[in-house]
Amino acid sequence: MDITLIAGEGGLHNPVSWVHMVETMEASDFLEGGEIAFTTGLGLSAHVPLITLIQYIHEKKAAGIIVNTGPFIEKIPQEAIDFCNEKNFPLFVIPWKIHLAEVMRIFCFAITKDDQRAIQTAAAFKNAIFFPKQEELYVVPLSQQGFQVNWKYAVCAIRLHHCTDGLNKRMEQIILSVSAFARHKYKICAVFSNDTELLIVTAAESEEQLRERI
Repeated sequence: MDITLIAGEGGLHNPVSWVHMVETMEASDFLEGGEIAFTTGLGLSAHVPLITLIQYIHEKKAAGIIVNTGPFIEKIPQEAIDFCNEKNFPLFVIPWKIHLAEVMRIFCFAITKDDQRAIQTAAAFKNAIFFPKQEELYVVPLSQQGFQVNWKYAVCAIRLHHCTDGLNKRMEQIILSVSAFARHKYKICAVFSNDTELLIVTAAESEEQLRERI
């Protein structure tokens, strides 16, 4: 698919929570963090140029933006490219001939599959932690996700006592942020919740590697 990264070295660094069409500043208010924002430039004007929209989307902690170049945005302004490079905010372009609906469908499918893997991994680790003798509940599921039996493991538990924005919402935000950090540094890790606790599982082939990761 003809999608080109033109700013934000390395591409997507954070896990993508969902996709969102953002044509106006008002539409960006619905972003909650982690989304891939799509725009055609339909709602842009002299008062709200592309750079302003990108800056606002970045402030909303989106994972990145895909700009559909065509009749509304012929070329990405250099100031927008410079901003995205400075903030390491992924900026992709896609030509007008590509149907955005198909691109969004592919992203949604990939996100759903990733969510399913995360749910399965979390369930398997919970079984490993709370029912360690019942290996049939977690050995095979975890090995399918790349976690090996002979590795060393550590679990970090963090309890949330009070949140002004609501415990569940805050837990989701923390899981997203910690997952982004952990996955960027280590391919094999798991971050999930158990009631009011945030559980972070790290794995390594040796104790020295494990201590370094902890």
